Amino acid sequence: MLWGMMAACGDGITRAPKTRLWLGRKESLEIEGIQESPIFGGFLAGADRFDHRLFNVSPAEAMEMDPQQRILLECSYSTFCAGGLNRATLDGSITSVFVGIEQPDWATVSTQRSSSVYRVSSSAPSIASGRISFALGLHGACSSIDSACSSSLVALHAGHTAIRNTDCLTSLIASVSLKL
Repeated sequence: MLWGMMAACGDGITRAPKTRLWLGRKESLEIEGIQESPIFGGFLAGADRFDHRLFNVSPAEAMEMDPQQRILLECSYSTFCAGGLNRATLDGSITSVFVGIEQPDWATVSTQRSSSVYRVSSSAPSIASGRISFALGLHGACSSIDSACSSSLVALHAGHTAIRNTDCLTSLIASVSLKL
């Protein structure tokens, strides 16, 4: 989607929706004192959709999972597939995962409405890299990096350093910042 938009010199800025559809439920933007949404912004369509079966995630856990973690799983899998690597090739490989991720807005919403056993792992940024490693059978180092605005750059540096130091032969470097 991003590459197609860039190739077409497109613009990802649209009018803000009045409500967002998270996990099949409409959530009002009037959360934690947020009274109104900005008029325009970059909004990701389909952030509420997730094929939990592809990643062996239970329906209950998928319902509680931070959308950032779902997006990371899907994009990571797509990245490997686009690079000609399938699950059989990846399973057991010394592939490292470095993820730039900030504390999600989702944590604020999910802790207000959930008492699920998945509440802690569903919104903890530290879980994101391990979730990718576990779902794809990767046995290299994994690290979720929260350094605020520089998270993606620090993750890129860590992944590059791991390859340069031959800590791994393959490194997935990903970053996500999805706001409510």
